[in-house]
Amino acid sequence: MHLIVGIDDTPTCRAVYSAIVNKLEKEGLAVTYKSYDGPGTAMAVLKGPLPSAIICDYHMLGLDGGTLVDILRRQEPRPLYIIASTDHRAEQYANTIGVPFVHKNQVTKTLPGLLQALLTQKEE
Repeated sequence: MHLIVGIDDTPTCRAVYSAIVNKLEKEGLAVTYKSYDGPGTAMAVLKGPLPSAIICDYHMLGLDGGTLVDILRRQEPRPLYIIASTDHRAEQYANTIGVPFVHKNQVTKTLPGLLQALLTQKEE
């Protein structure tokens, strides 16, 4: 079973990520979803089962997503980290550290394929 984690301070975005994962599950992928509402709660993400992917908002209150991803990657580099934002600086950051970027305005079109490719690759 693959665990996909969404870290976003916007409830609507977390709901969209959940719906995408649910759709992938209905298509036959062994996947489940867990969400965190921001950096404060997200620090617990690595205390449970290791996620296959972590989708992280770039702009959040308290700690930006780039800093959060840097902290999490130092502790556990294995999940695929995906940066989500509408800000071009987030895309530059994602490119700099070598992780996928998903534009939030296109997330329903791009994220399912990205996750499906990841999960299929990990099962091989």
